[in-house]
Amino acid sequence: MRQYVAVMVVLACVLSGCASAQDIASDVPDGSGRDDGKPARGDKPGKDKDDKGKHDHKHKNHKKKDKLEVRLHNVVGQVDHFSSPSTNIGCQITDDGVRCDIEKRRYKPPHKPGGCDLDFGNALAVGEGEPDFVCAGDTVLGAPTLLAYGTATRVGDYGCQSRKAGMRCYNLRTGRGFLLSRGLYEFY
Repeated sequence: MRQYVAVMVVLACVLSGCASAQDIASDVPDGSGRDDGKPARGDKPGKDKDDKGKHDHKHKNHKKKDKLEVRLHNVVGQVDHFSSPSTNIGCQITDDGVRCDIEKRRYKPPHKPGGCDLDFGNALAVGEGEPDFVCAGDTVLGAPTLLAYGTATRVGDYGCQSRKAGMRCYNLRTGRGFLLSRGLYEFY
């Protein structure tokens, strides 16, 4: 009976949008529980378990809805410049949007646009429009404030949720945003 109740609670949570099945199964995309870029025991270096290269250069572009609902959990305040606990990801929230940079990554970003003479592929941002990669000559890495896994911050219309699986940031009015992690990126 307890197993049945536990399954029903998890199912209700997934259906209500408080977490995805992947979030419940694991906070790290490879299921290892690690966020340090090292393979789990038994994995081969350079390969993500069960991904067969699918995260090397692809991103998910979820179907667009008029408005997506975003729920931030465990909001710790209005922190506008912060790093992930691993310090591999740094983010900054302004009135115009949120940008996150990553120092070490395994995913392959799209081709650098022709008009970009700066760094490309290590920074994602979302503002009023769709999330996208940023052509940037600066960085938001190195913030001394760490946003602990399982906590979130919100500044104005923008917020980020820190998880072992990566940093999820959104325009809270439109629901558009991104997930950035060492192994993959996703746009919402």
